[in-house]
Amino acid sequence: SFQIPPKMRAAQCTDYGKDVEQILSVPQDATVDTPRLGIDKPPAAFKNEMLIKVQAVALAPGDARVMSGKTREFQGPPQFPYTPGGDVCGIVVAVPEETKKGGQCKFSVGDRVAA
Repeated sequence: SFQIPPKMRAAQCTDYGKDVEQILSVPQDATVDTPRLGIDKPPAAFKNEMLIKVQAVALAPGDARVMSGKTREFQGPPQFPYTPGGDVCGIVVAVPEETKKGGQCKFSVGDRVAA
């Protein structure tokens, strides 16, 4: 069975700019707490949550706009260090207990997903 680590490594953007190699890195000490299923809640709009073992992350055009500084006038500046990369794919490793009891989640442990 998959053991969920307490920390995750994260790419971090440290400033605005166009040269990604200068503003984006994955430092060894750049870790974030792993969300805990059923404890750390997503925004209220999400009724079903699941935990994904991420196998790949993509930087989307929206990430590039934020890192360039183009969105700060209408979206506000990100707090640095900023962690981009909300587009992921991986394998579901946990679903909420209520889903196991007939909830609305369409995914099961072991499913391959893109989010």
